[in-house]
This record gives sequence, C-alpha cells and structure tokens, in this order.
Amino acid sequence: IESPVLTSVQARFEGLDVYDVEPPQLPDVLAERPVIVFGKWRAPAAGRHGQPRLVVEGQGAGGPYRQELPVDVQAAAGQDEPALRFLWARHRIASLSDQEALTGGDAQKAAITRLGLDYSLLTQYTSFIAVDQVVRNPGGQGATSNQPSPMPEGVTDRAVGDASALGAAVASTPEPETWAAMLVVLAVLGAQLARRRQRRSYTA
Repeated sequence: IESPVLTSVQARFEGLDVYDVEPPQLPDVLAERPVIVFGKWRAPAAGRHGQPRLVVEGQGAGGPYRQELPVDVQAAAGQDEPALRFLWARHRIASLSDQEALTGGDAQKAAITRLGLDYSLLTQYTSFIAVDQVVRNPGGQGATSNQPSPMPEGVTDRAVGDASALGAAVASTPEPETWAAMLVVLAVLGAQLARRRQRRSYTA
C-alpha cells in the first residue's frame, strides 16, 4: 500500500461507445492486486475506423506509463457471459450506496431499487419473497393449539413434574433460616440441661 505500482490511473476506450463504467475513479494499482473495470458498450463509435482499443495511462516509479490493448469486438459480441451482467450490477449498486451515504439523495435510492428489480439482486431496498402456489388451507379456518414453551438449556422436563406434588414437597422442606432457628433452640436447651446436671451434682 505504501508503494503502489501505478498511480493516477486512467483508462479510456477508443473506437467504442462505452458507458456505465465501474468504478468511475480507478484506484492505485498495487503489487499482485489487479484493478477490475466493468462497463457496457453498444457498438464501435461513429466515425472511428480501425480496431478499437483500451488505453491505460498512469504514473509509475520510472515515469509516465501508457499501454494500448486491442479489443476484439467480434469475439466479444459472440460470447455470452450472463455472470458479467450481475457482476456489473453489484458493483454499480455498491457505488451508488457509497454515494447515497455521502449525499443522502433520493436519486441513488431509486437507482438502487431499479437495479435490484431489473437484475433480481438483494439490496437494502429490495428482497426476495417466496410465493407458494399450493393452498394449504382452502377453507381459511384457523385452529388454536396450546404450544408448550421449551425448557431452558440444561434443565430437563423432570424439573416441572406435578404442580401439586411439587408444591407439597416445597412446603414440607424447611428453609435455611428455619434450620438455623432450630439449631439455636437446641443449643439453648442443651445449655440449660447441662446447668441442671451441674446443680444436681453439687447438691448431692
């Protein structure tokens, strides 16, 4: 990132009517990281003779850089790659989303919605809906059922049991405070019995 291979990159097509190029501004070319450009073309530009070409210019470490790449229009027209349409649409939606985040205009929202509908893509304004053609309930009558709630993780169904039996078991089990009070009473009774025995031994 600190030392890009090519900066101030510009790409233009000569002899072709190219439009909707993505990304609009080309980033710097980094080592082993290609820059992919998507776009559409209609036909060779009017009044242009010769083979169309792609001209790439930029600034490299050794100075200005220029490369001309011929474009075979006939070979490109004979190839049908449906995936390229969706790749272009996804990059176009991403670019419009970035513009919308900066400007907040309604034009980007409308364009994103239109692309999502035209190319059947999931966007922040379009989604997929499953439509079932089979009618499961022709009469339209609803049925009410009691659905038990699932038990918490780590708790089995035995924790519920019989409510009456569970209440009786809980009621017959003393609380920790009750046990403490009983122990105090037993300790007091024990102390009194010990004192009585000591008094009897003294009188004897």
